[in-house]
Amino acid sequence: MKKIFKMFGIIAFVAIIGFSFTACDDDDGGGNGGGDGDKSSTPAFDSIVDNVADFATWLAEQPDNTEKTAYRVKLNVSDLGGAYYTNGSAGKALYTNNEKYVALDLSDSTFTSIGNSAFSSCSSLTNVTISNIVTSIGSGAFSNCTSLTAINVNAANTAYSSQDGVLYNKDKTSLIAYPGGKTENTFTIPASVTSIGNAAFDNKNLTNVTIPNSVTSIGYSVFGDCTSLTAINVNAANTTYSSQDGILYNKAKTSLIAYPSGKTENTFTIPNDVTSIGNGAFNNCKNLTSLTIPASVTIIEHQPFFGCTSLTSVTFATGSNITSFGDRAFPEGYGSNTGNSLKTAYSTGKAGTYTRELYGSTWTKIEG
Repeated sequence: MKKIFKMFGIIAFVAIIGFSFTACDDDDGGGNGGGDGDKSSTPAFDSIVDNVADFATWLAEQPDNTEKTAYRVKLNVSDLGGAYYTNGSAGKALYTNNEKYVALDLSDSTFTSIGNSAFSSCSSLTNVTISNIVTSIGSGAFSNCTSLTAINVNAANTAYSSQDGVLYNKDKTSLIAYPGGKTENTFTIPASVTSIGNAAFDNKNLTNVTIPNSVTSIGYSVFGDCTSLTAINVNAANTTYSSQDGILYNKAKTSLIAYPSGKTENTFTIPNDVTSIGNGAFNNCKNLTSLTIPASVTIIEHQPFFGCTSLTSVTFATGSNITSFGDRAFPEGYGSNTGNSLKTAYSTGKAGTYTRELYGSTWTKIEG
C-alpha cells in the first residue's frame, strides 16, 4: 500500500511540474513579447540589427544563398552611411556581398532621407521596405538592382507610395522607380501619372511599356537600361508625346526621345521631321550598326548613343548643319563615350558618312 501511495505522489509531482512549464509558455505567447509564441504574431527575421557595421559583419559571415531563400533583415538605423560605394554604408555591405540575397526592412529606421545611389548596383537586394518618415529619395537610389522585385512604402508615409512594388510619389502622379528585378514583360503606366522620373525604368525583362494620355513630363534616359524593350507605346490622346514604330517622340515628332534598346533592327534612318535627338535617346542599343541622320536635325544632346557598342557607321544627310553637338555623343572604344572623335570630325567634314572599326575609338569620314 505504501508503494502505491508513493507512486501516486510521484505522478502528482510530475503533473504539477508539467503544468507549471505549460503555464509559463502560455504567458509568453500571450502578447508579452517573449518565447516561441511571439513568432506567430510578428514577422520572422534572420537578423535584426541596430547599426550598419553589425549588418555588414553579420552578412559577411552568412553562406551564399538564392533569391528564393533571401535573408530577411530588419535594419534599424539613423543613417544608411552614404552611397553604395562608400565604405561603411549599408549599400556597400550589400554590394560587397552580392552573392548573398537580402530582403531589407527599413520600416523602423529613423532616417528621413535615402541618398543618391544608396543601393545602386546592389544586385542581391530582392525587396526593400521604406518607413513612414522618409521624405527624400535621391537619384538612382535603387538603380541597377537587378534582383529587386518590390519597393514597398509604409502606407502612412506622406511623401511616397508604392503599388505592385513600383515607387511613386504620394498621390501617384510621379513614377519614380520601376524595380529592376520585376519579371513582367509588359507594363501600363497608371492613368494618374503625369511625370516619369529620370532613369525610372531599369529592368531587363520589360518588352513593352504603355504611356497614358495623362503624362506630360518624361525625364532623361528613362528606358536606357531596359535592354529587352522593343516598344514604347503612347496613348493617341496624349497631347505632349507620341510614338511611331515603338519609338518615343514629342507630340509633333520633332524630338526623338527614346529608341527602345531591345529593337533588333541593325539600321535606322531618323525621320525627316526630327530636329533634335534627346539625352540618352539610343542608350544601350547594341543591335544598331548603322544610323542615318537627316538634314532636319540641328541638335544632338548629351550622350544619346551611350552603350551602342555595335554602331560603326553614321551618315549625316546632305545639307546637315548640327548647331548644338553634345559632348561624348557617339561611342568610342568598347561602348564607352569618353571622347569627341566624331564631333571633331564633323566640325570640318559636315555632311557625309563616318565610320570606325568595331570598338574603335576614331571616327573617319569615308564619303560625302
